[in-house]
Amino acid sequence: MFLLINKALQEKGITYPQFADAIGVSLATVYEWRRGSYCPKTDKLIAISSITDIPLEELIKRQG
Repeated sequence: MFLLINKALQEKGITYPQFADAIGVSLATVYEWRRGSYCPKTDKLIAISSITDIPLEELIKRQG
């Protein structure tokens, strides 16, 4: 899932610190998601969808 998110962030020129701040998590949390240590909760998926313009359904599908 994070490859898709990363691509969207790059296309929008959003850095990881900006992304973390926009969705209300620490930068460490973003790195944990990137490593696949765990996945974002539903409320964060909604925020990620809003920021990246990735459909929520797509994020949920790629989560599992």
